[in-house]
Amino acid sequence: MSHFFETQSRADEGVSNTDTVRRFDKAARKRGHFPNPPLKIGIIGGNGRMGRTFAQFFLQQGAEVLISDLGTRLSNLQLARESDVIVISVPIDRTVEVIESLVPFFRPDSLLMDLTSLKEGPVGAMLKSKSAVIGLHPMFNESTLGPGQTLITCPVRPKKWSGWVKETFETKGGFKLLRMTPRQHDEQMALVQSLIHFPEIVLGKTLATLHPDLKQVLDAASPSSRLKLMVAARHLVQAPELYGNIQIQNPHSATVLETFVQEAEALLRCVQQKDLKGFSRIFKAGQRFFGAYGKTALQQTDRIITEKIVPIPRRQKPSLVDENGIVTLGPDWTHTYLAAVEWKANRKISIQSRATIREVFEAVEKGEARYGVVPLENRLHGTVRETHDCLFDGKVFMVEEFVRPIHHCSAVLPDTKSSQVERIFSHAQALNQSSDYLKRNFPKAEWMELPSTAAAFEHVKRTGDSTALVVGTEEAAHQFGFKLLK
Repeated sequence: MSHFFETQSRADEGVSNTDTVRRFDKAARKRGHFPNPPLKIGIIGGNGRMGRTFAQFFLQQGAEVLISDLGTRLSNLQLARESDVIVISVPIDRTVEVIESLVPFFRPDSLLMDLTSLKEGPVGAMLKSKSAVIGLHPMFNESTLGPGQTLITCPVRPKKWSGWVKETFETKGGFKLLRMTPRQHDEQMALVQSLIHFPEIVLGKTLATLHPDLKQVLDAASPSSRLKLMVAARHLVQAPELYGNIQIQNPHSATVLETFVQEAEALLRCVQQKDLKGFSRIFKAGQRFFGAYGKTALQQTDRIITEKIVPIPRRQKPSLVDENGIVTLGPDWTHTYLAAVEWKANRKISIQSRATIREVFEAVEKGEARYGVVPLENRLHGTVRETHDCLFDGKVFMVEEFVRPIHHCSAVLPDTKSSQVERIFSHAQALNQSSDYLKRNFPKAEWMELPSTAAAFEHVKRTGDSTALVVGTEEAAHQFGFKLLK
C-alpha cells in the first residue's frame, strides 16, 4: 500500500516548509512508521556530502540525528556518548585515526558503522571498542541514493543490531544488502573500484596530454565510446583525494594494477608489431571470461544508448498546459498515474505526465498545472526520497494525502513461457516489493531497473525481448498487450 499526496504552489498559501515537514513527521509517527521514542543516530562528518545524505535518510526513517564536524558545537566525543548508532563518515585516510581516538567513549550498547570504501582498517579499529560493529560501504554516491542500490555490509560483531540494519536499509530503504568479510570487501574493491577507475584516470590524463578539441572528440565518437567518455568525465569531475585514497589506501590495489599494466604492455606490443593473432588471443581471453554476460551487457548498453545517449525519436502527444489540471509522474499506466486518475474522479480537468518527480513540482510551481500527484511513502519501503527533497525546497506544499493499494502483476509477451524468463524489468521499488515472489519463481533471472513500471512495459514491447518478464500494473499489462502469469 502506498501513500500519495497532492501538491499546490506555495505562493497560494502562507505555509512554511518547516510546518509541512513537522506535520508529516507527526502523522507518520501516529501511523506507527517510526519508533517512539526515536533512535539517536550520530554522524561524525555529518556535514560532508555522504554524511548529509545519510542524515536526511535517517531523518526520513524517523530517527533523531546528531551531527559533529569541523565547526559544529557538538564534538565527536559528545556525539559518541549520546548516540545509539554512530556512523563515521570522514575521509578514508582519517577514518582509523578518528575511530581510535574515540574508542574509550563508545557505549557498549551502541552500534558503530563506517561509510568508507575500505573495511579491514576501519573495522579493525572499531573492534577495539566494546560496541556492536557493522561496516557499511554504499556502492553509490549522494546523487544516486535510493531503492535498488547496493549497500555492502560487514557484520563482524552485530550483537542485537542485525534486525535493525535489515529493516532500516533493506525493508524500508529498498537497498540490496550484500554481505562480506572486511578482507573479501577490500579484495573486491581492488577490482571493482581500483581496477575500473585506474584506466579512466589514465584516459583523462592521456587526452589532457594530447590536448585534442573535446567537442570534436565527442562529435566523432561512436555512442558506446561517448558513453565511456561520459563515465570517465563523471569520475574526474569529483574530488581527486577520494579516488586517490581508494587507489592508495587499499592494500590489494598495487598487485591488481601491476597485472593491468603488464596486460596493457602486452597489448601495446601487439599493436606496435602489427601482431593481429596476438591481439586476437588477448581479445578472446577477455571474451571467454565474460561469457554469456557479454550478450547481456550488449543488450543493456544498447538500451542505455538508444534511450539516453542517442534517443530514438518517438511521436509524442503535445503537452498542453492546463492551469487547472493535474500533473503527475508518468508515463501513463504507472501506479502514480493511476492514483492521479483515481483522485481526479469526476472532476473535469486534464492529467499531464512528467518524467521525474522534480518535473512535477516544477510544473506546479510554474503554473502549468494547479495540482501535482506524486508518491510520498510506501508501507514496505518507507518514504520516497526525491519527493522529500522537493518538499524541503519549500516552493509547493501538500494539500491532501490519500492511500492507494499497490497490486503488482507479472507479465510477458504473448508467446513467452515462464520457463524462458532470464531478465525481469521494472522500477527498483516494484522489484523490491515483489522480491519474495521473484526469488521463489525466477531464482536465476537478472533484475533490470528502469525509471518506472510503465517504462519497463514500453522497453520490452519495443525490443520484443522473449526472455523478459515485467512487474507492473495489470492495467499497463493489458494496455501494452502482455500476457499475465498466474
